[in-house]
Amino acid sequence: SRERSNHRRRLRRLSERGAIAFGTVEPGPEAARLAVIAVAMKRASLLRHGIVAPTIADQRFSAFFHDLAGDAAGGSPLHITMITCDGAPIGLDLALDCKGTSFGHVIATHPEHERGGVGGILVHHSFASAKRRGNAIFDLLAPADAYKHEHADGLTAVSDLVLPLSWKGRLAANYGLLNWRPFLKQAFRRLPSPLTRRLAAWSYGGKS
Repeated sequence: SRERSNHRRRLRRLSERGAIAFGTVEPGPEAARLAVIAVAMKRASLLRHGIVAPTIADQRFSAFFHDLAGDAAGGSPLHITMITCDGAPIGLDLALDCKGTSFGHVIATHPEHERGGVGGILVHHSFASAKRRGNAIFDLLAPADAYKHEHADGLTAVSDLVLPLSWKGRLAANYGLLNWRPFLKQAFRRLPSPLTRRLAAWSYGGKS
């Protein structure tokens, strides 16, 4: 009951900023356009928080979702759930459906509405949309960010595996990635925020 009350309160505050509407977009030209916007929103959010995400920074990440969202004739499994304010998207979720499970790959909110609880409202809207499509599970995927724990009712452990295909790869996997990668991640998180934001800006600026 408390969560429902918080949801209604956030929705009332959001409505004070404009006319709020909820919707879904099936694969096609409009979905392709919104997919690119969603990735751009996600990159902007990561940049503000000084988070470097090489996969999302890669231009191919945006291109993949653009092409998949636009493939209306090929039976694309991608579904876009969105929240708009005065007709402009302020929350976008790109999810892939497979065998009764919807995988939320990109959950993004507009920078101007990030503190208004749009993310939580979008997650609930995405859950409801996935259920209407016949899914029984909504997977928020790794990493296990704090906001995901607020909405999840279960946790699945995942492993990051590397398959080396040469002696150089085995050397890098055994003595480089396994030992240094966790250390470097922890060290990066301890850096001052202005420095991490600068590194994030370099990362996204160089690959977008």
